Amino acid sequence: FGGEIGSDPEEFALLEWNVADMLVVDGKLHICGFFYAAGGKVVNHVARWNGNEWEGLSSGFAMWPYDPRVSCMVASGGKIYAGGFFLWAGGRMQLNLSCWSDGKWSPIGQGPAGTVKSVLQEAEQVYIAGDFKGADGVEVNHIASRMVDSSKWQPLGSGTNGPVGALAWWGGDLYVGGGFTSAGGLAASNVARWDGSSWSPVGSGFNGPVHALGVWNGELYAGGSFTQSGAVALGGIARWNGAAWEPVGAGTDGVVTTMASAGGDLYVGGFFYQAGGVPANLVARWDGRQWSALGDGVGSWSWFPFVNALAVSSRGEVYAGGFFGNAGGVAAANVARWDGGSWSALGQGLAGPVNALAVCGDLVYAGGGFQDSGGRPTSHIACWDGNSWTGIGAGVDRSVSTFLVSGKSLHVGGAFTTAGNKYANSFASVAIPVPPVITSPLRMEARAGQPFAYRVTADHDAISFDVRLLPLTPPSGPGLPGVTASLPAGLAFDPTTGILAGTPVGPGSYQLVLSAANAAGTGSSILTLVVGEASPVDSWAAAAGLTGEDTAPEATPFDDGVPNLLKFAFNMNAGGPDRSTLSEGGSSGLPLIEIEQTDGKPVLRVEFVRRRNSGLIYVPERAETLDSFVPMSAPQHVTPIDDEWERVEVVEETKVSSGASRGFARVRVSLP
Repeated sequence: FGGEIGSDPEEFALLEWNVADMLVVDGKLHICGFFYAAGGKVVNHVARWNGNEWEGLSSGFAMWPYDPRVSCMVASGGKIYAGGFFLWAGGRMQLNLSCWSDGKWSPIGQGPAGTVKSVLQEAEQVYIAGDFKGADGVEVNHIASRMVDSSKWQPLGSGTNGPVGALAWWGGDLYVGGGFTSAGGLAASNVARWDGSSWSPVGSGFNGPVHALGVWNGELYAGGSFTQSGAVALGGIARWNGAAWEPVGAGTDGVVTTMASAGGDLYVGGFFYQAGGVPANLVARWDGRQWSALGDGVGSWSWFPFVNALAVSSRGEVYAGGFFGNAGGVAAANVARWDGGSWSALGQGLAGPVNALAVCGDLVYAGGGFQDSGGRPTSHIACWDGNSWTGIGAGVDRSVSTFLVSGKSLHVGGAFTTAGNKYANSFASVAIPVPPVITSPLRMEARAGQPFAYRVTADHDAISFDVRLLPLTPPSGPGLPGVTASLPAGLAFDPTTGILAGTPVGPGSYQLVLSAANAAGTGSSILTLVVGEASPVDSWAAAAGLTGEDTAPEATPFDDGVPNLLKFAFNMNAGGPDRSTLSEGGSSGLPLIEIEQTDGKPVLRVEFVRRRNSGLIYVPERAETLDSFVPMSAPQHVTPIDDEWERVEVVEETKVSSGASRGFARVRVSLP
């Protein structure tokens, strides 16, 4: 090996504890195992004999708070691959497997090799960004993407030369912000655009890092630690006008780290005490014209406070997370809620900085550098259900930086290596409950005096339902009671089954709010119910003693195959079975249809009675097959019977084609 190892008896006792594996690369002996020193030098479980002395390979391996060990090594292509039980190699986070090449340890596959700071999904593509060079063994340089149904991260060109902390989709392109000077090899000052194939700068960029990107009122906004874009003075926030970055009012007097929009307003948070010259402690609102504060904002009595995350609920409540001790003068540990008029705490809060927030229905998710809430373990990720904070499974082993809710999944990015006690290098997903989504039809028609039934259906395991007329106070919370007092007259609602049923009394058009609730919250949609005038068939059938559904035009209450509408149209018996056919010259019965000879030629003759001034539509039709009926073209000969009835006769040459063996005729009747 180019020299003897430990020729001195004292030097031979060079290792603390044991050696698990060894190999020779480039003529030098490499060893690994469970030891911290070799030849009196700290090497942390891996060492190399250079012919004269032992030396470490970078800073070796670590597994705080446990004792790591390197169990095996193999060499290939001049690289050394080491496996064992560790979380860090060479000072970089990587779980149990690492590669030594070019004088440093690098992770092998298994997700991004560093901190994920931002996550974005557009259509079926998921993007992650942060402070990492590689992902799944591929060089990606701080940003990567993959399809929703894939597990392999891919680079976006050559990425950026510095960390990316913000992502936004605008105008069909991906915008990224962070602390970098180039993207795809082109000069780009802290903000850049990816069009799907290449990178480009966005105006003059900024003179400081970008921490947040967002879209509000169709425009792109950026927030960060900057004061200028080119020669344009800015206050930590800027708007892109398509050609250049411009101020948002007077901006803030500090740093903007997060933004969220709702109800026509843009909310920003960070480390600032003024917005637009107005006092605003760490959080402010922009309405498109001016800045305003959210009450007294948030802050701390003793330490250095900041807001790192904002999220807005469907009811317009603003949730703020960060590092602070009070909100609006109320004690609030690192997370608080603004209801439009005042701040309130969320239970006992969280025992550490909050970096990410997401709202899904009535549930609020928080991620950050905390381990518990009021003594209850939460392990960097927790859920607020309106009453208390709970952890999500085993959580993650290190800080969370970002969230993204997509369908029934919460995507989590951060600086962790395990999630739910499973390996997850900086990115993981967890299934979460989501509010129901109404799936039943949102337009229905009914007729006054006729039975009507409609069932509200929803996905995501709805447990209760509600129907209310507009205008109303929107329902909230699980287990909603049914409110039937203001429903259209004649209808009632069962909140357990979700069935709206009854007999509408009068005509009208109604807007009904349908709601379905589960433990995660409430989902709502608007049903348009159009109730038409009562049909003349209904009153005719009711006069004959029929009730309920038996009065409907399509009903056949006597199982004779003839619906009420036809009996009404052809002067037939409403009070009993009747399948009679009109006799020649008669005044009631189903249409008479026959073939006659006229001048030695076969003709089709259709005769029927018609109710005068009823509004009913009678159309005699013919066909060669049952799916090809067309109106008869011959003129109709009408003979009055009395004030209510008339007889109609249509005679037409047969038009059966030479290849057809038979023909069909009918009289189609419909309500107006």
